[in-house]
Amino acid sequence: MSTGQNMQASQTPMTSGETGSGAVHRLPVSLELPAADALHAELLSRLQAGTDLVIDGQDVEAVSSACLQVLASASASADARGQGFHLQTMSGVLAEAIRNLGLAGALGLATA
Repeated sequence: MSTGQNMQASQTPMTSGETGSGAVHRLPVSLELPAADALHAELLSRLQAGTDLVIDGQDVEAVSSACLQVLASASASADARGQGFHLQTMSGVLAEAIRNLGLAGALGLATA
């Protein structure tokens, strides 16, 4: 990552479908605009179930601003409900898109 910014997320691959605090949601390879509605529905369902949102974004190769907005909204909703939002892994493409749109803080990622 250039421009001196360093987003931190654990790069430990998630192999299990469960964590101690919630089920892992593995993002698809493509998070282009057509994926936004399905992503929203899935994350909303998990929020309504009362579980923490644990996101694995290591496979993402393409991402739209709409899907990043869905993730940021889910993070804010989880916070408002007292639930966790954890982006545990992310691809370089996903990390760059988050940085370029200035959404690191909204997604709970450390920047330096």
